[in-house]
Amino acid sequence: MIDFTERTPSADRLCKQVVDSIEESAAGTEDQLAEALGELLVLRSLCGSDYGLQRARLHAFKRRVAEGLQNGNNPRNLDNYIEDAASFAAEGRYDGFAHAALARSALQILLEDFAEWNLIDEERRADLAGIDEDLQDTAEDAPPVDAKYVPPNLPPTHWWWSAPKRTDMSDEERRLRLSGRDLYMFETYG
Repeated sequence: MIDFTERTPSADRLCKQVVDSIEESAAGTEDQLAEALGELLVLRSLCGSDYGLQRARLHAFKRRVAEGLQNGNNPRNLDNYIEDAASFAAEGRYDGFAHAALARSALQILLEDFAEWNLIDEERRADLAGIDEDLQDTAEDAPPVDAKYVPPNLPPTHWWWSAPKRTDMSDEERRLRLSGRDLYMFETYG
């Protein structure tokens, strides 16, 4: 998980890092893309929708990100990333909610801030709707996300961060749930 309370580099450095990471992930793996999208989320949450850039530089940044996401392995990597987010969302009652929320926010950024490039097409939007449904369903029992892992300054369209309803969960129950479903089931039901 990304700790949003840690000090981060300047917007210019983060923009370069995001572009470089996305371009490298085009020849790499889904894990590299996940790391790059995490960096994009950090940049977006710290700098807002203008990513700390002036208009011409902003468009050039977005174009490079979008092109990088459409090149090489990245279309497949993005589909795999969405599948992983769906798996985490389905396990939201246990240890998956925070990971699903993180991925869902990165995907929401692609949907909102990069709409011009249609990175999230209709099929992917249907997948996002399924993730949202799982997040809503699991929110009743999901452990609340530790505040240091919640990205600051995101718009209300990122509702999943405040969705867990069990804010009264004891530290023991939270520990058991975050240790995973199998451990929780074993220690709770024997």
